[in-house]
Amino acid sequence: FAGTTVLFRLRVEGPEREDALVAAFVSKDGAAFEIPADALPKMAAAGNPATLSPLAPGDRTKLREISLDVAQREGDRRARLAEKRAAPKLAKEESQVKTYFEALSGELKEQKSESRGEDAKKEAATRLRNLERERELRLLEVADRFRASAHVDAVAALAVSGSAARVKLLFQSGARKLEREVVWFPPTGNVKPPVCDLCGGALGEAAICGDPQHNVLLCANCRRYCQSCGAGLCAEHTKACGCGAIACPAHGAACEACAQYCCEKHLFKCVRCCRAFCRQHAFECGVCRLISCVDHTKRCGSCDIELCGEHQRLCDASGKAGCPKHMVNCPECGDEVLDVAVSGGKCTTCRNRQPAAAGDPAVSAALLFVPAATGAAWTRSDTKSRIRLDGRTFLNKYRVWLGKDLKPLSAFGGSKLFGMKKLR
Repeated sequence: FAGTTVLFRLRVEGPEREDALVAAFVSKDGAAFEIPADALPKMAAAGNPATLSPLAPGDRTKLREISLDVAQREGDRRARLAEKRAAPKLAKEESQVKTYFEALSGELKEQKSESRGEDAKKEAATRLRNLERERELRLLEVADRFRASAHVDAVAALAVSGSAARVKLLFQSGARKLEREVVWFPPTGNVKPPVCDLCGGALGEAAICGDPQHNVLLCANCRRYCQSCGAGLCAEHTKACGCGAIACPAHGAACEACAQYCCEKHLFKCVRCCRAFCRQHAFECGVCRLISCVDHTKRCGSCDIELCGEHQRLCDASGKAGCPKHMVNCPECGDEVLDVAVSGGKCTTCRNRQPAAAGDPAVSAALLFVPAATGAAWTRSDTKSRIRLDGRTFLNKYRVWLGKDLKPLSAFGGSKLFGMKKLR
């Protein structure tokens, strides 16, 4: 190999302070990767000394652009490790802050309950809100003290030449594969292995995140396991059901209605639209026991059971849905209605019939649809979605159904003696 190694000064600030040198090697073909900082003296001892030279203005920008990302990744990795080591102290301080403010909050709530008068209660409520804001600020301050950040600055460039090998490692979890590249420098006698993409620590028994959209390597400590298939998921992509079970994307999904994540045990698919819903927004049909969603479920207006799309019938007289058991035919008009809509041998529509007003546009629309009914005396009754017109002449009777927009729907007619048949 031949190329330039850019030395960076690395500073980690936060719960732990660290100063170190990071070496990023940039080959002549533009590839960049980190090499151990102690590789340089070992290479010199092996007869491959690195020539130290300052960063020239022209090379400085180009080399910095190529190698800075390598150095920053190493800095971020060390910062994550520092935060991980400090996590127990962070949890302890957060617990102390919460305990302190819970005690104060308890005292204020007690004072509020004992307060007399609206002004005193409002003042106590204001103090409680201010205390809650102060609690959140204190917790943010504690979190900031334990947050680590890394800063890298290029300090020098060294011309390096010698022998090395770039080795591609293939990681496989089930059918998924992920490649990582490592560099072997004979002078150092070892290979720097890939690290966990989440915490920056040693991989150990590595695995690829179980989310197909997330190609990262995880160590055992950073994995959470799907309780259905055992797939390892990173903490950032782990989603838990309300029951506490962790589910991968193949065995869990968000409810289409409320976005609550559910495992496959508590996820229900609507038989009508095949969308997935949580238990709160999925309903079991009282007739067939199949599941339907909140958009495709109606309750029977008589017995209140939930009905899927296949077993709900609309009662136009009441505007409610009905189950097959409680839908009946009106003795007067024969229309299918809910049993609770029938009283005295008539449905709500029949009971509400009134003589049509003079010049009623609905009557004009009915006569255009059934010209033979000219001269009939008309009565009108309105349902939730239609208009019903009943006309009578000396020998015949007619029934015309119109939409609310007066668009003709159907017409029946015939003699009073032999009954009606469908005309249109």
